[in-house]
Amino acid sequence: MYSRVCLLCIIVTISLGYVASKPGVEENKKIFSVSLDVINPRDWNCKFMSNQSQCEVDLSAVKESLSVPAVNNGLRLVMIIEIGAAKQPFRVVLDSGSDLLWVFSNECLDDKNDNCKGHAKFVLDKAPLYRPFKLGYSGGGRITGKEVTCVDVHVTDLIAVKAQLFGAADDTTLNFRYADGVMGLNMDTKHNQPSVIYNMIAQNLITEPAYSLCVKEAKTAMDGGDITFGGHNEALVEADSGVKVGIQLKEHYMTEMTSLKVGDVFYCSEDIHKCKILVDSGSASIYGPKEFVDDLLKEINADAHGIVDCKNIPEFPTIEIMFGESKITLESKYYIIVMGETCQCGVGKNPDRGIDWLFGIPFFIKYCIEFDFTDKDEHLYFWTKK
Repeated sequence: MYSRVCLLCIIVTISLGYVASKPGVEENKKIFSVSLDVINPRDWNCKFMSNQSQCEVDLSAVKESLSVPAVNNGLRLVMIIEIGAAKQPFRVVLDSGSDLLWVFSNECLDDKNDNCKGHAKFVLDKAPLYRPFKLGYSGGGRITGKEVTCVDVHVTDLIAVKAQLFGAADDTTLNFRYADGVMGLNMDTKHNQPSVIYNMIAQNLITEPAYSLCVKEAKTAMDGGDITFGGHNEALVEADSGVKVGIQLKEHYMTEMTSLKVGDVFYCSEDIHKCKILVDSGSASIYGPKEFVDDLLKEINADAHGIVDCKNIPEFPTIEIMFGESKITLESKYYIIVMGETCQCGVGKNPDRGIDWLFGIPFFIKYCIEFDFTDKDEHLYFWTKK
């Protein structure tokens, strides 16, 4: 989710463990790996899908890292966090496109706004309030409420980020049934409200200023994803496979490709200004210019709603992206969304974002994507999965 107005963020506790870092980096780094829910908003039934076992820990995880059980049911990366001394649980969407965290509050009243229904709500009675906030997403929707400070947020009992600001929403136009809020994963601090990642580094909770996101291919409702704070989980990726790409705008992880090709047709290569990309875990789909989307939908014989014949998916073209001399690809099985016996193209025309391309969840299914700030020139890694 690419946020235009940013006035909050939140706290998280991650399972402590040890995972090997990038080649050439010394061992014994503090890296935390957590499993994720991956939710299809169309299928969500407003229940805690993994609530029964959210506090269990998998001690057999790679190199002693600890994981929280997860569910994969579609196209949104969701983590269960716990807020406050009472450790109240919330489902939050993980959004690399913003630096904020917000959850619903008990002042979001069901009888006044249907969008408040079916959510866990933070109780504001004794919370230290900071100031009013409002938040808007360029894809549509607004949120208003109060900022809360000096409250810890936990994923497990092992570690917590302290005194993180977050937003407690009392009104929204978002029909947000599948989660109780959003946790921004951006490093940007231009609003003087440090993000979760920023505070994890500042509080010495992770050694390397980096995190990575992976999503499993959704074969069953129990498939999930993984977030690793402090680097990437080498158990999930091929060694030395990372394609390194420079970040040009840290605020929203904007980068730039050299070209994008489908079949024999090139897009953006003649005009470098049309090659800018946002890499966004908060977006369920891929978005591009009208010409690209129209050509692709015609190539795969999609109807007006993007519906295609499922049996033809293996014959659909591969999307090829060049970053200088390095190439990544996205095969049709990643950009076609399978919903039972219905298959739909997960590529859409980009709304007015001030940028032509947005790479959402399909790229996180093909690759483990690492957001790394260890150098002055911040960069991404697209890691090939094992």
